[in-house]
Amino acid sequence: MLRQRSYVEVQSLLAPFAFLSLVCVLCATVSEPGASEEHRDTLMQSVIRLLTVDRDLKKGVELARRAVELYPDNPHTHEWLAYGLAGLCMFDEALTHYRMAVKLRGGLPKLSAAWLPPNTCDEVIELLSAPKEEINLWHGESVFKAVFIATPCFPPLPIWRDPKFLEQYNQTIVLYRYVDDGHWEAVVRVYFKTRTLSSIGGDWLEDAKSVALAFALVTGCSYLKANLLPVEAPPISVWLSEHGEPNIISDVGHIYWRGIKPKRELAQWLIEVAHEYGHHAFIALGPFEGEHERYCGGMMSERLNSVWLLEMIEHGKLDLPPKAGLDKLRVALKAYVLEQFSKDTFSFLNWLHEVGEGQRMERMSMRSFLGMVEFIERNYSSQALVEVLKKCASEDVRSFLKSFGDFVKGALNEGLRMPLRCLFVAQSAEEKASFMVDVDGSEGFSVMLPSVITVPVWMPSGTVDFELRADGCEDVKANVSIDGEGVAVVVRRDDGLSIRFRARGYKEGWHVLSIRLLGEGTVAVNHLHMRLLEQEG
Repeated sequence: MLRQRSYVEVQSLLAPFAFLSLVCVLCATVSEPGASEEHRDTLMQSVIRLLTVDRDLKKGVELARRAVELYPDNPHTHEWLAYGLAGLCMFDEALTHYRMAVKLRGGLPKLSAAWLPPNTCDEVIELLSAPKEEINLWHGESVFKAVFIATPCFPPLPIWRDPKFLEQYNQTIVLYRYVDDGHWEAVVRVYFKTRTLSSIGGDWLEDAKSVALAFALVTGCSYLKANLLPVEAPPISVWLSEHGEPNIISDVGHIYWRGIKPKRELAQWLIEVAHEYGHHAFIALGPFEGEHERYCGGMMSERLNSVWLLEMIEHGKLDLPPKAGLDKLRVALKAYVLEQFSKDTFSFLNWLHEVGEGQRMERMSMRSFLGMVEFIERNYSSQALVEVLKKCASEDVRSFLKSFGDFVKGALNEGLRMPLRCLFVAQSAEEKASFMVDVDGSEGFSVMLPSVITVPVWMPSGTVDFELRADGCEDVKANVSIDGEGVAVVVRRDDGLSIRFRARGYKEGWHVLSIRLLGEGTVAVNHLHMRLLEQEG
């Protein structure tokens, strides 16, 4: 996984030719000050290669300044100098040259790759009078803003080629995220083909827009909920191709969709984008044996971003382009979350029953681990999960579990409140449990009596007091067991239903808590409160 290994940047195959062109051009500018049109084109080719292929902005700006000196009345020279200056966040000077290019074109900018630098600003985006798609997401007091130009642009060089398959592309869309003080940073460049270049005559424009929108949503969720952005220098290059076997390949700075066809649904793009985003931004915990991928960064991002985005949709915490199809996306995401979370969490519960007190990590599948992550995120909070991930000493499951244990022990000293947004419910101990998960950010569930509620809980060694809070039926009795062993229960009815019990002498780790509620009617189960009374050892 990309997060897990040291990177060696693969130099572009075009770099030697770019260097040779640069040497030739520098010699020509000295010997031929009254340069020809052919010389101008050669010079600009070298400028563009430095800025876009080699991504050497400083050298590119240096050569672009020379081009402006030689050809001050040519809009291309000003546009590409502005591109390099904006890439270096020198926005005032970049804006001067963009405005000069507009003036030289008679008052209207011409959309080209020169107007889509790796960094840009409000004024440049406003100056470029082209259709734009804006995306906004909210979480608490924080706002994530993104924008992309909905009109694709053609390449500044004869053609774009991806560095892995050397396949040709002739259109791109660039997605930007807002940083601060009018500064926008490119997140991803989506490369695709016109109908004439596509081998199947496909129209990829709508899919490219969907990919840009999916990246905006996933980046926004990951940033707002977990402060996670790709580890590489932005932007990531995305290549959409109908060639090859169906596959998705993530490499340093690049993602390749291979063997696909256009006209895909946004939900499909979003789930796949969330997965690949995880390879570039999430911690790659593992390894897991016998899996398609040995590390779970991609799957973890796929699961978490799906439920985070679904919550934002349910609470109206986002603005999307009118044609995004929000209702259709909501339905698809909800179906995905319910299906995958159910499979993952049942796998986690089965793992707990199988391993018992030993809890051997080497026997844990990726799906079981994902179920554990989902329980933590739903029942402890996304903030708790993020803190646990950040404090992992290494990228393995044992390190994650130790970090989680440290978090719980620290929280138990002051009292830990679990909102119970993910649990199992059955009508009896013999009946197969049903999985229940909250996907709209509220807490608690209404359950019919009698019912057995099962929740995995992590306990330190020592004495822990529990209290389950609920509302509803007054004539309720309760039986409680931990790992199948009964414990004494006190049921009170002060300001709602309070079911209290104490756990003593259990080994540190995960345990299966089952609460059997007896009576008639319904009960609204709200939250579980835990407090450490005495730490052993």
